[in-house]
Formats: sequence, structure tokens, C-alpha cells
Amino acid sequence: MSWFSNIVLGFDTSQRDWGSDFTFNAFWGEVKFSFPRDDEGLFFRAFGKKIGDSDKAPIQDLIFLDGANPREQFKKYYLRSHGSIPEEAHYHLPGGGNLRGYYNQPIIGDQVLALNVELRKKFDPPFYRRKLRKILGTLSMVVFSDIASMEFLNSEHEFFADAGLGLRFENFLPDQWYTIFTGGRWTTFRLDFPIWVNKPLPDESELRFRWVFGFEQAF
Repeated sequence: MSWFSNIVLGFDTSQRDWGSDFTFNAFWGEVKFSFPRDDEGLFFRAFGKKIGDSDKAPIQDLIFLDGANPREQFKKYYLRSHGSIPEEAHYHLPGGGNLRGYYNQPIIGDQVLALNVELRKKFDPPFYRRKLRKILGTLSMVVFSDIASMEFLNSEHEFFADAGLGLRFENFLPDQWYTIFTGGRWTTFRLDFPIWVNKPLPDESELRFRWVFGFEQAF
């Protein structure tokens, strides 16, 4: 029986006395766990972050419910140019609360406690194995759920949740191939369908077709 885990703790600070335009502090921690393998089985991510003096922090450093904040996105050079991947494409970069069902909704705060859970299972039906696996790579099916408690800048709290299904395509490219999205030959293409959310937009229902994609695992 095997299991894999990773724990990261962090502290970020910005101070006017040090030449910054802003003064705030951020404390965060992340725990990732997988069982019984690192490519199949049960996976979870627990994440917590608190920003002090958040009223003095720029919006790009606050916590975004759906994923990475703008500063984290800027670290991906293919996202630095506005519109490089149109919003209509539904590209999702993991981070923050990581609630995929709230993609591109302006839900931000200064404190979050989040839990992301996935059950991944490799899937290799005969048709896929014969026709598509050589091109698309190993196929996995995923069932996931994300939950988070977020504190907004006005100190109010709300609870958010989503759930859905997903597909993962993982491949190792030939020697002469290279992808700007992964920076190497090992590629992952992720499709997630967060079909349920507990707090939908006013003109939506809790249960409906939603989707996002990415070039990395959700966590």
C-alpha cells in the first residue's frame, strides 16, 4: 500500500518601507495527498490563505475563488498578453480556492479554506486503445468535488461548492516535439465539467452544463 503527500507553507509580504506601492501580508498553506498511486486513485488538496491589511492590497494579490489570481497567471508567459487565450475558451489555471464551477466569476476575498477532491481512474476501452491512444495518450476519467469557505473584504463569510466529471489525456511527446504550455515533452490535457454548483448565477440553475480546460492537473 502506497500513498503520496506534499505540504507547503508560505508567507508573502509587501511593504511601502521597502519600496512597494502597497503594504500587506499573506500567510498560506497547502496539503496534497494521493492514494494508492500518484496517477490513479483518490486525490485531495487542502488549502488555506489569509491576507492581512487586505484593504491595502491590490486586487491581483487577493484570493480568487475559481483559481489562480492575476499575479499567479502572469507567471505563465502564455497568459501575459491580454486575450492570448480568450475567456470564451474557458481556460482554467489552478490556484486559490480552485472551485472550477465558478470559472471567471469575480468572487474574491482575503481569507479562504478550501478542499478539492478527485477520484481518478484510467480508462482504456478497445476503440480508444486502437484508434486514439497513440495520438491523445493515456485516458483517465475523474469524479470531483470542490468546497470552500471564503471571507470577503467586508468580513462576511460564504460557503461555496461544486461537483462534476472530468477527462484527463496524458502523453509523452516524441523527441522532436515541444509544447510551450508544459515546457517539456510530458503533456496533460484536462477537461472538467462542473455540472453542479450550490450558488449559481441569477440566470442559471444549480445543475447545468459547464466546462473548463487546462494543460495541467487541477492539483
